[in-house]
Amino acid sequence: MMVYLLRALLGAAAFWLWLAAGAALAAPAGVAPALLQP
Repeated sequence: MMVYLLRALLGAAAFWLWLAAGAALAAPAGVAPALLQP
């Protein structure tokens, strides 16, 4: 039971880290073209 809970928490943490990394990488790609527009 405890191992299952720990694994679920680690999975959720990894998912949120992956989501945050994706947002951090995608944000500059979305912001740069907007800043370059006249």
